[in-house]
Amino acid sequence: MKNKIAFVALLLLFGASTFAQRGLHIGFTFTPSSVFIVNQNNFETLDRVSVISRSELDYKLKWGYIAGLQLGFNFNKHLGLQTGLGYVRTGQNYEDTFNPGPPYPTPYNVVRKVDLRYIRVPLALSYKFHFNNTKFKMYTSIGPYFGWLLSASESVTLNDTIRTDLTPAIKKFNSYDIGMSLGVGGEYFITKNLYLNLGLAIDYGFTDMNGSAVKNLDWFSKNDVGYKKSNNFNAGLSVGVHYLFNPGASNPFKKKSSGSDVSMHY
Repeated sequence: MKNKIAFVALLLLFGASTFAQRGLHIGFTFTPSSVFIVNQNNFETLDRVSVISRSELDYKLKWGYIAGLQLGFNFNKHLGLQTGLGYVRTGQNYEDTFNPGPPYPTPYNVVRKVDLRYIRVPLALSYKFHFNNTKFKMYTSIGPYFGWLLSASESVTLNDTIRTDLTPAIKKFNSYDIGMSLGVGGEYFITKNLYLNLGLAIDYGFTDMNGSAVKNLDWFSKNDVGYKKSNNFNAGLSVGVHYLFNPGASNPFKKKSSGSDVSMHY
């Protein structure tokens, strides 16, 4: 994994040195996100409590984030390509209370928390919209991402008693995740080179995130007659600061000439 991260970092540095004079921009983004696992499997966490072992738990809100470096190249004033390297925290929280009834007079309260960490490399095509205000533009972007699982943890409590699972959490999840990212938002230049971005970011994983320890189970839940894959889903607000190399004539602070409006060009 360390070799993969180092290789990607070298590629980013090579791109920066090669295209710095031709529309390159580099920046840091942070995206606090509401994170979900679509289609839960309880991963045998309650297998020794037969009365509720196959029951699905209610979903609870969990917050995660994506933080990382972004590298982009603008082909013209509208169209560009961007990639980067991101650290992703995602997962899912669950909580439910069961009242089986006689001969089980005591309700069962179950709290389960799944925490996953990935390193991710996105590749997105971006399109930018220009307005009369040359310091501001809107953007939309779409493209695939490729992620590698760094760590996985899981905690389960039953009536405030911590339960342990003999299967390590890391074996319950796929070692990689491939999906699609969508972004829409705005950019505002505060100097001729430096600009800020704010926008909506949505990610959906196409890869089944369950590992072999889950896929080999003989049962899944009371509501499923067969195996259903699980997927990562994140939605959040992306904020970032970026530096545009060699803005040249595209400088939004450049004075108008010949009475004509100056639009932002790359």
